Amino acid sequence: MINSDDPQKPRLRVLLSAFACGPNKGSEHGVGWNVAIRLASYHDVTVLYGDVREGQSSHQAIDAWIAHHGPIPSLTFRYVPPTPRIVLWERLHRIPGFWFAYYRAYNLWQREALQVATSLHRCQAFDLTHMLTYVSFREPGYLWRLNIPFFWGPIGGTENVPLAFWPSLALSENGRAVSRDILNRLHVNLAIRSKRAARKARLVWGASREDLTLIQNKWAAQGAHLLETGTVPHYMVSPVQIDRHGLRMIWSGLHVARKALPLLLHAIHQLGDETDWTLTILGCGPCTHKWQQLAKNLRLNDSRIRWLGHLPHEQAVQELLKADVLVHTSVKEGSTTVLMEALSLGRPVICHDIGGMSYVIDSTCGFKVPLLSPKVSIGGFKSSISTLVSTPGMLGQLSRGASLKAKTLTWDNMVLVISDAYRSKLY
Repeated sequence: MINSDDPQKPRLRVLLSAFACGPNKGSEHGVGWNVAIRLASYHDVTVLYGDVREGQSSHQAIDAWIAHHGPIPSLTFRYVPPTPRIVLWERLHRIPGFWFAYYRAYNLWQREALQVATSLHRCQAFDLTHMLTYVSFREPGYLWRLNIPFFWGPIGGTENVPLAFWPSLALSENGRAVSRDILNRLHVNLAIRSKRAARKARLVWGASREDLTLIQNKWAAQGAHLLETGTVPHYMVSPVQIDRHGLRMIWSGLHVARKALPLLLHAIHQLGDETDWTLTILGCGPCTHKWQQLAKNLRLNDSRIRWLGHLPHEQAVQELLKADVLVHTSVKEGSTTVLMEALSLGRPVICHDIGGMSYVIDSTCGFKVPLLSPKVSIGGFKSSISTLVSTPGMLGQLSRGASLKAKTLTWDNMVLVISDAYRSKLY
């Protein structure tokens, strides 16, 4: 982590909107937390964060962390609790077919955050505001209405799943994956408030090429590329090599349709018995039972596949260390926390050529599979696994490349880019 800043550079008063923010978590919460704690090395940061359901889990997690580790200098957390109306909309989203109600709950929370921000700004006059999490182009929040310099991003989510995947996605989670994709295509063209916020912003960061196209071409706003996640390299990790256990693969993620684990199951089924491999599967979700049944239907050897469910972070890291390669089959994703964690541990990655992963993964640290159709994806994952198994020394070479890649994509580097942008756009 960054320890100090150049005393010649001015410290700014930053109001950071990070709805999802919490220690020892991945995904959106990890983005909010890792950016916030590092920004405090450069500026005086106040973070607005919260929940849309009762229980205040984020509040409790941050309070517990501060009680154990002590407060972070120049960093203030301000919890914005959900109102009864927000809680009601969040509960509605759990009803099958009403998943979209969550976005209403989240929008209402953003309105509450604006009221808190307005009150704080009257008392302590911030130099700028920054909308950070959720990392999505759909919801810009309302801090841009404070009439002080506004920054937004990184944003993501503009990429759409090819139509060839829709039949398989439509059968999962009451059609949620497909209906979300349809709304996504509409929202890109109809998101008037997002467009207004982007044009008001001094800078909007995009996590993928498609995000930048939206920012610069459709919104006519100032844009720049920035991944939404970072690495924490483990410098003592040794490169991996295939041993007598064969190729040890790991897959990790929420068990939902867009994560597309069946693509990997079909790929290893096509490899046949002559290829020596094992697969560890982390996570759980609504598709778990169906995916386990698919593995049985494909007659994949139970002794080769371990279903470990959701593990605490440290245990998940240990499973990554036991593996040789992370296989990430998601058909709609950014750069993802687990992918960056794998690189940090010197583990190569096989993934689709989409989103932030297009920037992160190259021939030095893994394989990218074109996202065109299920048939092409299955063939691409099969080919990548076969190449690793049949090419002596390749796994070790890619493992060293993963470690080198991780050193260029750290959270510290990411936050330095953000801090420098603040100053360059204000002075």
